Amino acid sequence: MNAATGVKIAYMFVTYLLWGSVFYTAINIPYGSMAAVLSDNQKHRSSLSVFRSMGSVFATIIISVIAPLMVYYTDQEGNQVVHSGRFTAVAGLFSLLALLFYFLCFAMTTERVKVDPQPRNQAPAPGDLKKPGFWQSLAGIFTNRAFVGMILSALVMLFATLMSQGINNFLFADYFRNAKALSIFSLISIPAMLLSAGVSIPLCAKFGKKEVVIISCALSGLLYFAIGLAKFENVWVFIVASFVAMLGKQCFSMQTYALVTDVIDDEEVCHSTRNDGIIYGVYSFARKIGQAIAGGMSGWALEWIGYDSAAVAQTDAVRVGIYNIANYFPAISFLLCALILIFIYPLDKKRVEANGRELTRRKAEKETT
Repeated sequence: MNAATGVKIAYMFVTYLLWGSVFYTAINIPYGSMAAVLSDNQKHRSSLSVFRSMGSVFATIIISVIAPLMVYYTDQEGNQVVHSGRFTAVAGLFSLLALLFYFLCFAMTTERVKVDPQPRNQAPAPGDLKKPGFWQSLAGIFTNRAFVGMILSALVMLFATLMSQGINNFLFADYFRNAKALSIFSLISIPAMLLSAGVSIPLCAKFGKKEVVIISCALSGLLYFAIGLAKFENVWVFIVASFVAMLGKQCFSMQTYALVTDVIDDEEVCHSTRNDGIIYGVYSFARKIGQAIAGGMSGWALEWIGYDSAAVAQTDAVRVGIYNIANYFPAISFLLCALILIFIYPLDKKRVEANGRELTRRKAEKETT
């Protein structure tokens, strides 16, 4: 593109906003909220959440591991340089695959939970859903404790995840002085995810999603506190201990989208409104805001403990500070997440099952009138 730098920046800015804030959002909101109408079976919903989370992780691995091998080449000076033609080709391939899989998703998906909202200009019949305006719906969901609890717990977990991702680079390079071990540490999230996925579905079906996530978050929080107190010097012992501690976080990640479907059902029971798109849209938007805020958290934390980017080696106090942030921050976050779910989020197994029975009763009542 032979244009001035300002034109190129404007082009990138506009196209990025169109991609991320318009077109992606237009797809992601109906896709994310669709889980609530695929099945009203709680085990099915847990499975849907698990497989969506796993798919996201595997796609990220493909993008971050395989794609760079295809788009980078080494020039004569030994520098790693992006091949613009290959980059465009790979991006085009991913775009075509995305279209293919979206069409397959559309063709192979069955909405089993039928929702027939009442038109605005017609008086509602018994059993019909109310049809409030957008702003009325938006205000209504913020009075729903389940929605507020879900948002707060998801944000706290997001902060912990992004902080860990940012600070771990410095933890392995400066505290353990073994930057290569970071790649091994990053890979252990895959078996942790698979183990959590296999365990969380039957546990949530038996004990309830809220109950399982609370216990897993609390245990992870306590384990991270223990790791922080231990001040491990051996990087491999630290990796093994962290693997166990991250299982609880992975359990929450596996079930987070199932919590959204429970909130959608609760909103319908409490207010006789079906706000699938609005609830998931606000949830997604809150995560975007959280990501923007959390993006600079690791940098602020490093500045707070006196990290010197120009120094060849950090002082012992800074090294210990990095270790403390890497462990105590997720410890506090996971325990806070558990407390939010205990005291704010009301959708335990008993209430979720009661909501399911109530919605079934309303549907049967409507069909007989």
